Amino acid sequence: MNPLNIPVLEVNHQLDPLDLSNHSNENWNSEIEANLKKIAINCTQQCEICKKNYIVLLEKQKFFSIPIIIISGLNSIFAVGLSSYLNQPTISILNCILSFFVSAIQSISLYLNINKWIDLNMTSYKNYYLLSMKINNILSLKREQRQENDGHLILNECLSQYEGYFQNQNVTNDKIDDKLIELIKV
Repeated sequence: MNPLNIPVLEVNHQLDPLDLSNHSNENWNSEIEANLKKIAINCTQQCEICKKNYIVLLEKQKFFSIPIIIISGLNSIFAVGLSSYLNQPTISILNCILSFFVSAIQSISLYLNINKWIDLNMTSYKNYYLLSMKINNILSLKREQRQENDGHLILNECLSQYEGYFQNQNVTNDKIDDKLIELIKV
């Protein structure tokens, strides 16, 4: 079913695909363009959310990575450098305790999936950005200059890409001014 309740026109397959003057723009209308603009606006808002989340997660990752580096470095220094000052059983216990802290910090980091969320936000950012660019590039051309002959097809394609990206995105408390959902105020 057509989401815009607009009849889809048949494409004349006898047209020369290289001759832009023969391309029919009858499948483009202001409703399709308005919906594409809404998708582009939502993509832009989602880009900003993903970028913000990415930066926040990178900051959180520092709280795990830096202590691991410092404790691991101290552990290696103590294992080799303290042999002339302490007996071997004491050095082994110290080594064991420091190794425990390193593994505990790494386990917490793995439990929180920080690296996974960093990658997911970066991928989501790129996907939303590219979709927004695609839509803006299409809409910046006059209807008769667009190579994309079928506006309905482009709208469905862009909407399905947006839905796929949205489903894979990290759920956050951030709110967007969602242009695709019209809320009825009571």
